[in-house]
Amino acid sequence: MNNTHCIKRPFITLVAALCLSLANSASYADFDKGLDAFDRQDYTTAFEHFKDPAEQGNVYAQSYLGNMYANGQGVVKNEQIAVEWFQKAAEQESAEAQYILGLMYANGKGVVKNESTALEWYTKAAEQGLAEAQYALGLMYTNGQGVVKDYQTAYFWALLASADGDEDTKRATKKIFEITEKELTPQQKQTAQNNVTQWQSKY
Repeated sequence: MNNTHCIKRPFITLVAALCLSLANSASYADFDKGLDAFDRQDYTTAFEHFKDPAEQGNVYAQSYLGNMYANGQGVVKNEQIAVEWFQKAAEQESAEAQYILGLMYANGKGVVKNESTALEWYTKAAEQGLAEAQYALGLMYTNGQGVVKDYQTAYFWALLASADGDEDTKRATKKIFEITEKELTPQQKQTAQNNVTQWQSKY
């Protein structure tokens, strides 16, 4: 009896692993076809190829579906369903999905507007190094949106966003600097700068 179980269990495990591997291969093959179709702006075909991988947990396919539902590409625009797909991707630690989810909560797109929840998702994305989310956090701390105003924390996130972001992000952070630098003491600014240096040494 025990010998029989010893034979069957590894066999079942091997079959399960093989099936999972084949499913993942098929999933990524579908996803690649979806990417090709998306690049050709054949959104209907792209949507069909993204759907199965997304349902199987492919975080990139989930993000693409969220984007396509949000913009009505290859499917009827539906911001509520877009939020659902972005949520799935965000829960798998996609910084981009976390940031977009923050945007949707901040602007009440597909969900009831909730700046506190937006702040939570921005923070998750910012802590992964996404400059756009770092800027968004800086802005919320500057304006007291979803959080008590905190110019030193705003300055910290703006410094990170400016260091890591593209030219658009760098330009946007100037508005935060204009406000926060007037409100902070030299010591507070130096503390924020030191925290940025520590952050960058870790990440």
